[in-house]
Amino acid sequence: MSLKEKGWNLVSIWSGAISKEEEGSAGQEVKLKMGAMGVCMGMVRARARSTVKMLRGGGGAGGRWGPGDQERAPGYLFNRTPLPPGQKRKWEDWEAPYYITGVLAVLILGVGLNAKPDTTIETWAHKKALERLQQQQQDKEQELPLANAE
Repeated sequence: MSLKEKGWNLVSIWSGAISKEEEGSAGQEVKLKMGAMGVCMGMVRARARSTVKMLRGGGGAGGRWGPGDQERAPGYLFNRTPLPPGQKRKWEDWEAPYYITGVLAVLILGVGLNAKPDTTIETWAHKKALERLQQQQQDKEQELPLANAE
């Protein structure tokens, strides 16, 4: 007897939520459960529930997009309020060496990488081919006077 004849459908098999009792051939009750599928689907449902709960904000302070519990308006970088008009921000001790080092690194790499020698195999092969062509031309020039003298 197939599962379809017993009244099972794919949804009940995959969900594992339904256990069907049936009369066996010897008159005993046989409990049909899809244990492994039920465990897997239970894990999937639990993961989906936790994901939805996280996206909704977990139920605290109005959720992810709710008003929250901040004391002042968000949106300032590093939580610093803007300075009053006309005032400049004072540099910290680490900022000048950091910026100088960055600029020098860019300059050194830019000049150094542009000035490095070309050591690709294509360049080497091109030079060798030019040398062979020059050698062949010189050999032909030397053969011409000998051919004319005869």
